Order: sequence, then structure tokens, then C-alpha cells
Amino acid sequence: MRHAVLRAATLKETPTTIQWNEEMKHAFRHVKYMLCSAPALGLPDYKLTFHLYVAEVGNEAAAVLAQMHRERPRPIAYYSKTLPLIVKGMVSCLRAVAAAAIMIEKAQTVVLGHPMILHASHAVVHLKALLQGKKEEDVDIDHDCMDLINSTSSIRADLQ
Repeated sequence: MRHAVLRAATLKETPTTIQWNEEMKHAFRHVKYMLCSAPALGLPDYKLTFHLYVAEVGNEAAAVLAQMHRERPRPIAYYSKTLPLIVKGMVSCLRAVAAAAIMIEKAQTVVLGHPMILHASHAVVHLKALLQGKKEEDVDIDHDCMDLINSTSSIRADLQ
């Protein structure tokens, strides 16, 4: 990581004034170049379907809102949010569902109720399928989300 030298210079333990060296200047120029050469966001076309790609990693939810343009997804907006404390305490399957719900809500400022397809991890897709009453054998899974949720969020049998 070229920008690691910049991060190290701004840590809490470092002095208040930064002593620039050639490596830091080069890293700063590289960061500026990467920011300026990033792909531009497209404008929404309300005749096309929106696609929301959601990921939940640790305490963060991130999403990219896109539309298909010449057979490739073109980004319309990027979203990220730190998950609320109550969501952080949930099991991974429910965290993924909550992250998707939060990102869908954020995307509505652009989507405005137009058709949107959610692309997310199996945890969201699997839980949605189970909630819709699909048969277990019709859902491709790595683990059973409902068993995981029940075992971690139910009252112990000996305490009921």
C-alpha cells in the first residue's frame, strides 16, 4: 500500500506538524491521481431497472447502486453506513438482512420507488426464501440460517 506512509504520518502518536519526504509526496500524488481517474458515476435512467449490490462486513454495510449500460453495470451511487448497535449484536444472517434493509432505504432517494433488484449474500437470499415458505431442498445453502438464528437468539430450553 503506497498510502501507508501517509497513514503512519497522521497517527495520534505523531507530531502535529508533518515532515514531508519524497516517499510521502509520491504517495500523495498517487492518491490524487487515483481519485481523479476513478470512474464517473452515471446518471439514473428511470426506464431501466436498478441493481443494488449490498455487502456487510463486520460493523459496516456498503452498497453500490447501478444500472446496466452496454451489458455492464454502471455505478449510480455508493453507500456506506456503520451498523446500529442493536444490529451489531445480531447473528450474521440477520446482520446481512438488516444491512440490506438499511441500504435499500438509503437507495430510495435515487430509486424513487422504481424497480430494483437486490444482490446480496446467501444469508439474505436464503432467509428471504425461507420466509416466503420455499422448501429447504429448493434453497442452496452453506448452513441453516434459521437453526443458527434460533440457537443464538432463543431462550434456553432449561430457562423456559
